[in-house]
Amino acid sequence: MPETAVGHYVACPRCARPFSANPEPLTVKPRREVPTVFPKKTFEPLILDEFTHEEESRPHGERSLLIGLALLPLLIPVLWLLGPLLTGKQAIFTYALPIAIAVSAVGLGLGVVYAADWSLGMRVKSIFALLFLASFSAAFLYFLKTEWVEDLRRRTSSGNDEFWFDFQPPDKKFRLRVPGGGMAPDQLTLIDGWELPGHRSTGPRLVQTFYAAYGTVPDEFKDAPADKFFEEVQRRMQIACGGQLVGEPKPVRYPPHPGFEYVYALPDKASKRIVRVIRVERHVFVAAVEGAFLPPDARVVRKYFDTIKLTPGK
Repeated sequence: MPETAVGHYVACPRCARPFSANPEPLTVKPRREVPTVFPKKTFEPLILDEFTHEEESRPHGERSLLIGLALLPLLIPVLWLLGPLLTGKQAIFTYALPIAIAVSAVGLGLGVVYAADWSLGMRVKSIFALLFLASFSAAFLYFLKTEWVEDLRRRTSSGNDEFWFDFQPPDKKFRLRVPGGGMAPDQLTLIDGWELPGHRSTGPRLVQTFYAAYGTVPDEFKDAPADKFFEEVQRRMQIACGGQLVGEPKPVRYPPHPGFEYVYALPDKASKRIVRVIRVERHVFVAAVEGAFLPPDARVVRKYFDTIKLTPGK
């Protein structure tokens, strides 16, 4: 090397490591044959960012805290379960919904914890954002009113208007129009304890289920007054569907036959069954529509009931 380099740090031409270029006396030793060994090049590990470096030095520090934060959405199903006691309101959705929200939020949170190249601040902000979104979604769906869902469905769904067919049972006791592919015999129970030959709507594209049944009234109720008769029908229909009556029964008439219309909220808290019962002397005709978030005044319900025709003299 040139004399100007003496006393300075210079880089080795082989390994590029710096060393001090200080003159030393040359000691001449006897020449001998030795194998030539070239030094191996070594590389320092590249540190991606400060957070990765801190994690390597403190593996149970920030990561443990982040995992704890990511698991906070698991409290959502617990709060959902305590909701009726705290608010006095029942949710219209099943308990599977908060569990799904919690599992999804925890999965995303753990993904943030183990994501590469993210700073500590970015991870904390992302986890809190997920926690807020999951909590807000769960709270909104818990306090969601059935009327809002029904109104939205009424405005956005055309129902089954384009697939209506005429139907009349073999005994020709009644006739009506029903969507889908018609109606097929079914051992349905609309009134608990009463054997009424029934039919159920068929068709893969149906959104709601349509029922119709006609049969003889049990002997003990054949001569019962109208008020006692329909009171018993109301009680037995509630037992059959396992739900709760919504509002008061609405009187309807198919002259000269009296009848009532009932609305039942089913056990899943989302579905409704709208039933119309008509007393035909010692016989009874029952028509019903059942569906999720189905309002009693839905167009498809009104159209179905308006097509009912009872055969005179039957």
